[in-house]
Amino acid sequence: MPLTREGLVAHREATAGEPLHRHVWFFHAHVYFDPDHEAEARALRARIGAELAPGGHVQLDSIMPQPIGPHPVGNFEVLFTRDAFADVMTWFQFNRPAWMSILIHPCTEKMELDHSARAIWFGPQLVIDLTYPRLSDDKTAATGRSAVDAIDASKAH
Repeated sequence: MPLTREGLVAHREATAGEPLHRHVWFFHAHVYFDPDHEAEARALRARIGAELAPGGHVQLDSIMPQPIGPHPVGNFEVLFTRDAFADVMTWFQFNRPAWMSILIHPCTEKMELDHSARAIWFGPQLVIDLTYPRLSDDKTAATGRSAVDAIDASKAH
C-alpha cells in the first residue's frame, strides 16, 4: 500500500483492535548533516530517491540545511511505510556514511515518545529538543484531532 492518507486509513482499519505497534503504518528517518557535509547529504538523498522511492513506499522531503524544530542540525526526512521498513533500514546500514547520524522513528499521535523512547539511531545519537514534539502532542490532545489527522499532519514537516 503506497504512502498516502488513504493507505494510512486502510492500514488503521485493517489493524483495529490489534496492539499499538501493529497500527504503525509509516516511519520518518531524519538524516542529519552539518554544513561541511551538505553536498554529501544531497548526493545520498538523490541515491535514496533513485534506489528506494520508485516503489511508492518511500517519499523524500526537502533538505533543511539549518536546525529546525527539534532537530539540532540540518537534515532531510525520508518517510516510508511499514512494508518498506526492512529494506530502508538495511539500506541505511550499508549505505550511510560513517559520520552521518540518522534518527528513525514511528509516526504515531505521540510525537514526543516517537522522537525519544521509540527512536532508533544509526551513527552518533544527537540531542533532540523534545519541546516541539511535546507541543505537537498537546495540540493534538487539545483539538481532539484523530490519530490519522495527527500523523497525516506530520507528513508536512
